[in-house]
Amino acid sequence: MRWRIVGIVGGVILLIIGIVAASLGSSPLRAPMIAIAALVILVAGGNLLNDWMGIERKPQEFNRPDREPTEIDDT
Repeated sequence: MRWRIVGIVGGVILLIIGIVAASLGSSPLRAPMIAIAALVILVAGGNLLNDWMGIERKPQEFNRPDREPTEIDDT
């Protein structure tokens, strides 16, 4: 849990530095950096809302075709 928080804080700091640097230099990277920040905020907000409401994620279900076991001939 501790490393997850360190990673999140480090990522947010790098994102803020990138946005500030792109804004000060009138760089074409400003729009993608702001879009990344907006997506991060939306995803984090959705996860926090699900946790607050008590909604749990369903495990993934993979559809496997029904196959009959094949026998190996050792002749």
